[in-house]
Amino acid sequence: MIITKVSYMAKISFMIVILGLLTLGASCGKSAMTGNSNQRTTNTNGAGTLNQNTNSAITPETNLNTSTTNTTPPQNTNAMPTVTLSAVEVAKHDSASDCWLIISGSVYDVTSFIASHPGGADKIIPNCGRDATTTFQTQGGEGQHSSAATNQLAQLKLGLLGATVSR
Repeated sequence: MIITKVSYMAKISFMIVILGLLTLGASCGKSAMTGNSNQRTTNTNGAGTLNQNTNSAITPETNLNTSTTNTTPPQNTNAMPTVTLSAVEVAKHDSASDCWLIISGSVYDVTSFIASHPGGADKIIPNCGRDATTTFQTQGGEGQHSSAATNQLAQLKLGLLGATVSR
């Protein structure tokens, strides 16, 4: 208890001296003073002190409180950006180099498949950025897609229309 009071008094005395030096420096027209400063650290059990002499600049901006508490939780910088799969968002992806389709309430990114489409790229590109449900179900008015085509399409699914997904 006595050491805690002594430590507290030493801190107050130290701050008064520093404030006095800052005031003296300001009245002499100096923007900063250099010199020795002492730091006093009390062990966690309250016994004994450690004095460290350090040469450092003391400026009016110097933070006299050396203890810091981080109250902000760390940000996850590896988090993937998210996108909501809306018709408006799909409409932004309306070219052969960035082609999303809505088919039966799901959103698909078919960009990587366009060049290898057995019916030709010209069957897909006009539907980029749009609902292509009827076109897909009727194979562009020429029949139905095979189950293999449906399975291949499933590999390109981004998610359900209205869902928020990582990109």
